[in-house]
Amino acid sequence: MNTAIRYGIVFLLLFGSFSTQVSTTFDPFAPNIINCTTKECLKEYAIYEAKLYSIDEKKFLATIQGESGWKITATGDGGKSMGIVQYQLPTFLSHSIECGFNYDGGDWMNPFVQIQTMACAFSNGRAMAWTAYRNLTRYVH
Repeated sequence: MNTAIRYGIVFLLLFGSFSTQVSTTFDPFAPNIINCTTKECLKEYAIYEAKLYSIDEKKFLATIQGESGWKITATGDGGKSMGIVQYQLPTFLSHSIECGFNYDGGDWMNPFVQIQTMACAFSNGRAMAWTAYRNLTRYVH
C-alpha cells in the first residue's frame, strides 16, 4: 500500500479528520507518529519540524528539554503552562493564528500540534517566549 494512503487511513482512524491533525496539509514525508508518546518518537518529530522550518535544531530540542523534559503532561507557571512545550493557552492561540493554522483551544494539549506551532513560532522570531530558550541563549551562542 502506498505510504501516503497508509498514513491517511491511520490518521483518519485516530483523529477523525486531517483538520485536527498536526498540519493543515497532509505530509506523507512526516515521521510515523502514530501511537507515539515516547521521548524518542517526539524528538524525531521535533527534528522533522526544525528542518521543515529551517530553525536551529539543537536550540529547538534543548528548549523542549528545558521546558518539559519531553513530558507531554508537564505543567508549569502555577498550572498556566501545559504540555510538552509549556504553552499557555493565549500564547498558543496567538502563535497558531500568526502561523496561519486553524487550531483552537481543543488542539492546545496535542504534543504534535504544540511542537509544530513552536517550530513555526521559532521561525517567526518568537523563541524568546520560552524561558528555557532565554536561559539557553545566555550560555550557548
